[in-house]
Amino acid sequence: MDEVIKLIGDPRKVDEELQAFDKTAKSLSEPSHDRVIERFSGQWIAVHTGGVRAHGASLDSVLAQLDSEGLSREQAIVRFIHDKPRTVIL
Repeated sequence: MDEVIKLIGDPRKVDEELQAFDKTAKSLSEPSHDRVIERFSGQWIAVHTGGVRAHGASLDSVLAQLDSEGLSREQAIVRFIHDKPRTVIL
């Protein structure tokens, strides 16, 4: 067990980070997703701790905004918001 803790770190910290990421991911799912598309269509966005924290025309711009706010890139979801629905074949 000690080896696992050494690999993943403090279990409480891991749990906190997973809960924060879950909150962030849920902010991109329905019904919030429609509002995100309406507001940020054609832009890159970065979602962190449950909300859009950066947006812009380029990925570099969004990453720079995250950095300037001191937000972790690893804990952000960054994606381009298409103005037209995409077809996904599974």
